[in-house]
Amino acid sequence: MFMQISVPALPGAAFEDRQALIDHFHTDAEIERALAAYAADGCEPALWEDLGRLGFDRDEIAALAAAPGKRPARCYISALDG
Repeated sequence: MFMQISVPALPGAAFEDRQALIDHFHTDAEIERALAAYAADGCEPALWEDLGRLGFDRDEIAALAAAPGKRPARCYISALDG
């Protein structure tokens, strides 16, 4: 059964359950920090470096760079769901 958990500090993120929140909270917080920093300072090279390190591909980063302040939808499942 899918139970969605959202965290106000992580707009766009949805966690399947408490385990998914535990497993993915820190990574998603890093994504949020990178997006918030870019929206505030416009430093595109830092955005590319941060999101690239977190596994975003070129097209995803380019789309986010073109829309400062936009948050992509992200859905996390627990590792046990495989």
